[in-house]
Amino acid sequence: MMQVQIVKYTNIISIIFICIFMLTGLSYFYYPQLFPNIFEIKHIKVIDSQQSKETDIREKISNLSDNLLLLDKQILQNEIEEVPWVKRANIKKIFPNKIQVQVIENDPYAIFLNEGVPFLIDLDGTIITQISDQSIDTSMIQILGEKANENLESLIKSINIHFPELLNDIKSLEYIELRRWNMKLRRDLKIKFPDEKIDQSIINLKRLFVEQNVSESNIIEIDLRIHGRASVKVLEGKVKFGVDEI
Repeated sequence: MMQVQIVKYTNIISIIFICIFMLTGLSYFYYPQLFPNIFEIKHIKVIDSQQSKETDIREKISNLSDNLLLLDKQILQNEIEEVPWVKRANIKKIFPNKIQVQVIENDPYAIFLNEGVPFLIDLDGTIITQISDQSIDTSMIQILGEKANENLESLIKSINIHFPELLNDIKSLEYIELRRWNMKLRRDLKIKFPDEKIDQSIINLKRLFVEQNVSESNIIEIDLRIHGRASVKVLEGKVKFGVDEI
């Protein structure tokens, strides 16, 4: 009889402790403000921040919440990805009071002259940050024209597939009337691409370079806007011929 009562009381006490534990846990989850010091963010670790400012990232966290449990990871990620140079941010909560932010930064590919104002941009056209005229790196491709940054990647991919040797020789690219590109090489050779069938025009351009030794010639302009033909301008005049016949 005594043993039965002991078991009974033990079960009752166990149930009471379980209820207290569950109530405490639910209180932590639904009312974390009742326990502010437990989940207060005390440690912030930022990884791989080189060009982006770590102080800006920390400020985004402190402005959003100082409570780790209340902190919305998706909102924080969106906020941090607004920081200059930050392409993506991976957020990790480490309970009870630590947060870790791993930053993936933009990789500058070109300089976008937007109404004369220079910006560093990524290959996908993302504007990274504005720069001064004095800090322009002349070894980088300069991009001009309305929405040129948004259409850059597809052109570069086509060149990389069909004529990759050309990439290191590009000085500038101008997006004309929201539909086609003009390219200028570092030896000031100008190339006019058509509105469509850009891949075939790049293939034809490579054939022209290889078979006519364009890089060693006095050609100053190649017009590929008419499919299947090239209009070539040289210092002494202008000559036309069919690309398919080269």
